[in-house]
Amino acid sequence: MSSLTIDKLKFKAVKIKEYGIGFIQVKLSEDQVMNFYTDQIPKFSNVESPHNHQRHFKSQVLHGTIYENVYQVDQNGDQVAYCGCGNTDKEINSKFSILGNYNKIYKANDIYFRNKSIFHSVYADNDTVTLVTKMGKDKHDAIVLSDKIEHMESKLTIEELWDIVENILNRINVPDII
Repeated sequence: MSSLTIDKLKFKAVKIKEYGIGFIQVKLSEDQVMNFYTDQIPKFSNVESPHNHQRHFKSQVLHGTIYENVYQVDQNGDQVAYCGCGNTDKEINSKFSILGNYNKIYKANDIYFRNKSIFHSVYADNDTVTLVTKMGKDKHDAIVLSDKIEHMESKLTIEELWDIVENILNRINVPDII
């Protein structure tokens, strides 16, 4: 299989955005994104808060390693929660408690599925690349479990984000499956 090139990725891309927890997301369509985990962007936190998602999704590790914590959560607790729906300053009425968790490790070529109601958090080795496909059209507000929500204004321009992604693609072999 051939390697993904920056030219093809830019041609397919709808948007590029940095997340302050260590990855750059390239949106390919309403249902598909590529995440590039890198230590080349500033972080507001080294730890991702437990959260769920708006839609079910499938994640395929194209290169590197993803470490996932999956949480058992109860809606009766004292953990503050925020809406992860674009307005992350909005505290929601319910409080949660984390009853337990288990850990999973995914390496290149692994695929995992996550139900939108399941709470999880992930971190990845530097230069890990994933292809995430959202499944189903039924959406709900995502929930983030955290004592506070931190924001980080992007310090990098779109051109700088593309340069970082290009450097990653030049260092590693990412299969061209888009």
